[in-house]
Amino acid sequence: MRRERLSGAGRVTDEIIRLASSSKAKERNEAVKRLKNLKLGEADYSRILWQLLGMDNEYARRTAVKAVPVLLRNNRDIILFSKAVLQDESWQVREAGANILRNLTEVRGDTLKLLESYSRDRAPIVNRTAGDTMAHLHLKGLVDIKLVESLAKSSLPAERRTAAFCLRRLEKSRPEILELVREWALHGGENEKWTAVYALKLIGKNSRDAVEILKMVEGSHEVSRLKAKALREVGEE
Repeated sequence: MRRERLSGAGRVTDEIIRLASSSKAKERNEAVKRLKNLKLGEADYSRILWQLLGMDNEYARRTAVKAVPVLLRNNRDIILFSKAVLQDESWQVREAGANILRNLTEVRGDTLKLLESYSRDRAPIVNRTAGDTMAHLHLKGLVDIKLVESLAKSSLPAERRTAAFCLRRLEKSRPEILELVREWALHGGENEKWTAVYALKLIGKNSRDAVEILKMVEGSHEVSRLKAKALREVGEE
C-alpha cells in the first residue's frame, strides 16, 4: 500500500494533494498551478511531487508526472521521474512518463535505454507517445535516426509500432522521411516492411503518395495481413 500522506503535512500541502487527486482535470491543473506558485518556505514542491507519485490514487500520480517539466526543468529530475513510472500499472501514468522526456536538453546512453524501455511498453498508446517523443528529440538534434532504424528491425511489435509513430511525426516536417519508408516497404526485411506498412497506414490518412506505396508492398503473411488492414483504414478497400 502506498503512503497517502506525509506526517505533519500542512494545510497547503493537503489542499494540493486533494486537488491533484481529483478526477476533474480542472482541479488537477489547479494543483499544478498552486505548486508552481508556492512561496519560498511554504512547502517543498519537489517533496510533494514525489509524495503524489507514491500514492494509490492514479490521478495524483498522473498529476505529479505531468507537473515535472513545469516545476523541475533539469534533465536529472525529468529522467528520475520518468524512470519511476515505467512499471506503473496505469498506461496513462506511463504515457505521461514518456511524454515528459521531450523536455530534455541532452540525451545520453541511459536516456536512450529509457526511451527504448518505453518503446517496448505493452500499451500501443504509450508506444505512440514514445515515438512522438523520439521524433521531437530527433528534430532537436538529440536523438539519431539510427535509434528509429534499430526499432524498425526489431522482432517486438511494440518497438516497431514506436518506430512507425516516430516516422509519422517526422514525415510532417521532413518529407524525405517518406523515401526512407518507401525503401523499407519495397526492399527491407520483413520487420522493416511491417514497420513501413504501419507507418504508411498512419501517414496515408493524409497522403496519397503513402497510399500508393502501401499498395506496392509484398511480404510475408503477417505483412500482407497488416497491409490489408491498413488499406481498409485509409479507405482503399
